[in-house]
Amino acid sequence: MTDLLTQLLNAGLIDKLDGNDDRFTKMEKAAEAIAQELREQPPLLIRAILAALDPNIPPDDPAIVQAEQALIGQWPTMRSVHTDRPVNLLRAILLEACNQATDDYTKVAILWLTVANTLPMLRLGKEEAVVLQMLEVWARRSEENALIGLTTPSKNYLQATIGKLEPIELTTHELYKVDQDSLINTIRTSFSNNSYHGVQYNGFHENMAHILTTEINGCSEALHDGLHESQTETNQQLQNNLIELSESVNKALTSQQHWVIKTQQAGQICLNALWWSEALYSSSLTCSYRELPQAIATVVMAIDLLNEVTKPTPASVGYLLAEAVNRLPEAGFDRKLTLQDLLAALAKNRTKLPKTWLETFIPPPEIGRLSLRDLVVLVLANPTFDIAAAIKRTGASGEFELSLPKFAHALFRQEQAVQLAGSIQ
Repeated sequence: MTDLLTQLLNAGLIDKLDGNDDRFTKMEKAAEAIAQELREQPPLLIRAILAALDPNIPPDDPAIVQAEQALIGQWPTMRSVHTDRPVNLLRAILLEACNQATDDYTKVAILWLTVANTLPMLRLGKEEAVVLQMLEVWARRSEENALIGLTTPSKNYLQATIGKLEPIELTTHELYKVDQDSLINTIRTSFSNNSYHGVQYNGFHENMAHILTTEINGCSEALHDGLHESQTETNQQLQNNLIELSESVNKALTSQQHWVIKTQQAGQICLNALWWSEALYSSSLTCSYRELPQAIATVVMAIDLLNEVTKPTPASVGYLLAEAVNRLPEAGFDRKLTLQDLLAALAKNRTKLPKTWLETFIPPPEIGRLSLRDLVVLVLANPTFDIAAAIKRTGASGEFELSLPKFAHALFRQEQAVQLAGSIQ
C-alpha cells in the first residue's frame, strides 16, 4: 500500500473497502495509470489537483470522470459496489496520482503554485491533515529547486560530483623458483652417466654447466614474463582509471558550469525584481501602476513581474510583489474586497488593457474546475461572462474576501504554474 493512500484511507476519505486489499490494489494501479497521463500532459496536473482538493467537486468534473475510468479499467465491477460515482474515493486516487507525478521539480512547482492560494478558498474535510502534510513536502521541494543558484555549493560539491576512484591494484606474480629435488636428481643422473666406480669422465663438467645454465636461463625467462604480464595489467588499470577520471572531471565541470549559469540568472532575477519594485513602472503598458485602476494595476503588476524573472521563482519574489502592491494608493493588506466585487471591478475596467496584452494568456478549459487565475482570464476576455457561474466553478464563495496584495500573489503563482505546464508539453 502506498503511504498517501493508506493515510487517506485511515482518515476516512476512502470507504467501502471492507478490508479488501484487492480493491485497494486496484486503486493503486488506477492512480499509477493517471499519474502517467499527468506526466505526459502537464496542464492536466492543474485540473487534477483542483478537483482532488475540493470536497464539493461535482461528480461530472472531467478529472473525476478520468479517475473513475482509470479505476474501472482495473475494477470492471466497481459500480456493483459503488452504485453512485464515489467522488471521495476518486479524489483520493487523484491526490495519489498527483503525488506520484512529482518526479521532477517542475511538476512539483506546478502543483504547489496552483494550490498555495487555493486552499484558503476551500474547506477541506477529514483529509485535511494528510493533504497539508503532502503540500508541505511539495512547498519545500519547489523552494529548494527555485533557490539553486542563490546559494553557494557545499564544500563537498566537487568531491561528490567527481566521485571516488578505485586505487590501482598492482598485480603480483609468483616468481619462478628452482625445484631443488628435481635439480638434484638431474645432477645425480648426469653424474651417474659420466662416472664408473668413482672415476669421472672429462665430459661431466660440460654437462653440469649445461644443466645449470639451462636452469638459470629458465629462471630469467620466467621472471621476465611475469614482470611483463604484471606491467601490462597495471598499465591497463591505470589507463582505465585515467579514462574514468577524465569522464568524472568533465561531468563535474559541466555541472559546475550549470550552477554558475543558475547563479548568474538568480542574481539577475534579484536585480530585475528589486528595480521593478522600486520603479513601479509597467514596461508592457508604458505607464506607472499608479495611473491604472487598482484592480487592473494588480493584474498587470503580477504579469509584468513574472516576465522579468525566470521560472520557477523563489517564494520571496511573490512576497516582493505583494509588498509592491501594498504601496499603491488604498491597496493595502488591510483593505479587502469580496471575490465578486474584485471580479466586477476587473470586468468594468478591462478596456484599460490592450487586446494584444490580453491575448498573451493561455485560456482556461471550458469545463472543469477553475483557479483564481482562470477566473481573471475569463472575466478580462469576456465582459458579458457570468461571474457568479464562474466563481461556482472554483468551489469558492463569491463572498470570500482577500486583499489586493494577496490577490496579486495568487495570480502570480497560478499564472506561473500555467506557463510552466505549457513549457514542458
